Amino acid sequence: MALFIWGLVLFLGSHSVRVFADHWRTEKLAQWGEKFYKGMYSVASLVGFV
Repeated sequence: MALFIWGLVLFLGSHSVRVFADHWRTEKLAQWGEKFYKGMYSVASLVGFV
């Protein structure tokens, strides 16, 4: 059950970055580049989903 909760937090947290931390997201997009940021976003979403 704890693993399910951690996965849910990771999945929902990665999807709500734009809502709660838009400045951080914009800063990381500029720093890392769009492809790398989207790749990290996808990995975090997949890890949280699995």
